[in-house]
Amino acid sequence: MVIKKQVSITVGSSDELIPEQLCHLRFLRFTTKTMGYGEGLIFEFLIVKGDYAGREVTGMVTLKEPMTPKSKEWVWLKALLGREPLDGEKVEEPMLVGKEALGLVVQVAKRGGTYNRVDKLMPINKGR
Repeated sequence: MVIKKQVSITVGSSDELIPEQLCHLRFLRFTTKTMGYGEGLIFEFLIVKGDYAGREVTGMVTLKEPMTPKSKEWVWLKALLGREPLDGEKVEEPMLVGKEALGLVVQVAKRGGTYNRVDKLMPINKGR
């Protein structure tokens, strides 16, 4: 038996830069990345509403110990969890998968190119 894998490519749409805006995001996964100044955590999101629904975007936080309410990673976890992280709580990826938040998607010019990045993450106001 021969199994053929079909591949389709959408030309242009995934390379189009998203103008700076708030987007409704769903958390997909995170990966770690070692950089010159320490360990980073790359959050991967899916845009779920609006003109760019279906596009994936990423954002990064630097992991710092101890994490405090003023740190970016605390703010992002709070936005995804919908509550303050608890002291000593171990937050693992499966706890966040599918959680939604509002993200400020910006354009960043770096290393001869421009790309999109999630710059800020905020909880979704459930009362709206």
